Amino acid sequence: MADLPGLLFNAKSEVFRLELLEQYKVDGEWQQFQRFVKGHKIEEDAQTREFCKLISESAKKGVKHVRVHVVPKKLTPYLRFEIETGYVPMMKAGASILLVEKSCYSNLLSKYFHNGSFNPKDFWMFDEKVLVELHYNNEGVFKELKLIDDEDTLHNYKMLKASLISEGVNLEDWAE
Repeated sequence: MADLPGLLFNAKSEVFRLELLEQYKVDGEWQQFQRFVKGHKIEEDAQTREFCKLISESAKKGVKHVRVHVVPKKLTPYLRFEIETGYVPMMKAGASILLVEKSCYSNLLSKYFHNGSFNPKDFWMFDEKVLVELHYNNEGVFKELKLIDDEDTLHNYKMLKASLISEGVNLEDWAE
């Protein structure tokens, strides 16, 4: 099993994260989301503060943090929640947050992986060397981390990552 905290802490040049789901059901976060939908102000939680501290400290050492989320043209309430409570603090800490519209993502997959043999999952990539897939059930509940050590698969994910960064729209420039 991958040591995700260790990989995050020990990255030397870049930490990349791709999120593909429109909604994640994370313990504790779901209750915050329900409050957000009802119009309550959501205070930054300890986990977000710690992650933003890690981003800020690693940025001082020259480590880039890039996060891409594939989203529908019209953002869902959950995505608005995620942007406000997670992505905005991460950007302030030094992360680059990019959004890629779903049809653009589908076109990228068709363009570069036209034979359909590559089925990307949510993933973390560290220093272009270590790849960790995140597997979720159909409701967005986390199931498992999977360390991928196959060079061909790593190559495909690197190509996808480069394409997503090229096509991604900075969060602050996103317009529905």
